[in-house]
Amino acid sequence: MSASSTGQRHVVIARGCRPTGVQQLEEFEDCEPVVLDVADLRAELRAGRMTGTSSSGA
Repeated sequence: MSASSTGQRHVVIARGCRPTGVQQLEEFEDCEPVVLDVADLRAELRAGRMTGTSSSGA
């Protein structure tokens, strides 16, 4: 999906979370949890790197 696409994307930002198990995605789901601290999340947003299919959460 390109940055100019009209398809839906979802970004979830959560604090105090950590991975505890294996994902159980459905056939057409595409989800990649990424752990960032707040400073790195802000840097990603400012640099415009949260477009397309790449998402981050903290």
